[in-house]
Amino acid sequence: LRRVFLVFNEMRSAGATPDHACYNSLLRACALSGDATKAMDVLERMSDDGLSPNRRSWREALRSTQRAKQSDMADSIWDMAVNYKAKGDYIPFIPHSSDIELLLSVYVAELTTTSSHMERNALHRRVMALYEDLKECNPDRGFSYDSIRIDEFERNQYFMLAVLRACVSLEYHGESEDEREHSKAIACDIA
Repeated sequence: LRRVFLVFNEMRSAGATPDHACYNSLLRACALSGDATKAMDVLERMSDDGLSPNRRSWREALRSTQRAKQSDMADSIWDMAVNYKAKGDYIPFIPHSSDIELLLSVYVAELTTTSSHMERNALHRRVMALYEDLKECNPDRGFSYDSIRIDEFERNQYFMLAVLRACVSLEYHGESEDEREHSKAIACDIA
């Protein structure tokens, strides 16, 4: 990671203007090393240089959170991507199935790092919220009927198993009776 940034800085020192390919290479290096904080810095630097992150930029930033197992950072990057507005020409981030699966994989990856029931419940709630937002095509999460098909996810065993695990876990370990009943209802609906 350090070498990639050194080359990037040398290139800038020599007077070259970085483009999307340069920044996406930096983001790819952040993803490979699992440095989500550095990925956020790269996204900010892109904007400072007048470049709008493109689809690949957002995905590489999300991949860095997957490797780092940092769901909070993944949610921040997702929100930035969905709500990003720039002056001039830019292509808005419209989530596709693979982007949603990537976000889910960050939640699942972080589940493997904690044994705290409170933290696990919080992650399970995120999984369930993602599923419910997806079913409702929640525009606040960037979902629309034009780009997302819920039946694709309902056929995706990895996705549905993660949601079912979250529901069953919260059915038994939820904080309130309402949460436990709600989780049970979703699990029964899935089954």
